[in-house]
Amino acid sequence: MPAYKDEKTGTWYCKFSIHSVTYYMESRVLPYFKDKPINEISPADIRKWQNGLITDGLRPTTQHTLNAKLNTVLNFAVKYYGLQKNPCSVTGLRCGEVLALTPADTLRITIRSAVPPRPV
Repeated sequence: MPAYKDEKTGTWYCKFSIHSVTYYMESRVLPYFKDKPINEISPADIRKWQNGLITDGLRPTTQHTLNAKLNTVLNFAVKYYGLQKNPCSVTGLRCGEVLALTPADTLRITIRSAVPPRPV
């Protein structure tokens, strides 16, 4: 796999991963946030973007990858450029539909996993 070394930091990078990150950012993240300065992106904007990913029918793994890429960029902005707070940390990760379990569901699952199966 082709790789190169950043001479300033001494870190090795895989060209494939750089191309995939670039593709994700240019195809799904930048088109949505292109007209908004990074310090004006709100948790509501993140939630709308996440809903768009779900509406577009992207697989949960792709949604997770895109969320992770955006989260990384915003964490970098918090750490090095003075962004007050990462709006992704407020909204959390949203990939597909989340099912909430009732206490009865939780008890039923717990009991099923604790009881050994009957011999046939």
